[in-house]
Amino acid sequence: MIAILVSWAGMLLGAALLGAGLANYAETRPPSLSGGLAASIGLFLLLVSITLVHAQTRTASSWRGGGNPRRGVAFASAGAVLLTMMSAAAATTIKPQSQGAGGLPSASESVALALPSSACPVLLPGGPTSPIADSACGGLTLGNAVAVLDCAHLSSLPDQWTFLLFDGVFSSEATHPDYAGRGATLSYANSSCRLGAPAYQVEARLSTSQATSDGVVVIADFIPPGGSIFETGIAARCSVEWCINAVADSDGVALLTERAGSPNWVTHGHRPVKLLTDQRNRMVMWLNSDLEVSWVNGQLIGTAKVHTGQPQGDIRFFVVNIDRSATAVIDVRRLVVLGTGS
Repeated sequence: MIAILVSWAGMLLGAALLGAGLANYAETRPPSLSGGLAASIGLFLLLVSITLVHAQTRTASSWRGGGNPRRGVAFASAGAVLLTMMSAAAATTIKPQSQGAGGLPSASESVALALPSSACPVLLPGGPTSPIADSACGGLTLGNAVAVLDCAHLSSLPDQWTFLLFDGVFSSEATHPDYAGRGATLSYANSSCRLGAPAYQVEARLSTSQATSDGVVVIADFIPPGGSIFETGIAARCSVEWCINAVADSDGVALLTERAGSPNWVTHGHRPVKLLTDQRNRMVMWLNSDLEVSWVNGQLIGTAKVHTGQPQGDIRFFVVNIDRSATAVIDVRRLVVLGTGS
């Protein structure tokens, strides 16, 4: 009897490890190695415990001509544990957001937000970046401009903006001998500020630290040349371990991510969104105290409840090279940071 109780305890512990490990693995970006390891240990412990329970009940019934009722109880218990574990894992991996299928907001959230339709001119390439009255824009209202970068006639960045480099491979090893030549570039041509990321995992950023209120709208007009393999997007409220991102990549996927007080990124939702190569695209992030909504060319990426609820931190436009053999570039036409209208 004691052996069976110990085996059942092993099943419960294995189920807990497996559920927590799967939840951690799904929540982190990139996926957490520790979460995968915990899930693997939990699965191993769970299977061993089930096997032991089965063996013990078989031993108890081997001296009888018929079956043993305890075997059915054991497997029923194992099934209940597995079902509980799967439910717990599913509940734990729910992101801190209110979304319907496919990353779209739920009906109640759409009403509360009064989301703009895809016909809202503010969301479309080349559209306005100043307050307009258009019913298609719903509750998205533009306030005063906080920071503007118009690349049409620039030869250097205005004081509000800074060009930055981040190297995802040698982020803490700038003196490494292989670091030379990996630096990002900024140039001015064809009415654009061209961001260049010459090596894998190199990121080029245009950043402003202008203070803003809780409500902010960030608009980015940009042209991705054909042939580049990259991730690009808008980031807001960024500090050492806090940041909110809207990202689109050259493979046709867009997603919302957040880093909330830890080095790991949490993905809040993703959708297929095709960027236009060699043409102007527009990405818009609408950010309130604890809610992010983002679009690419009028197509909703998704909505997300976010933890990074303070207005402090940088606002950035970035490109990250995910090609191991060529430079990734983005031509930025215009970046505008605005408050939200009343």
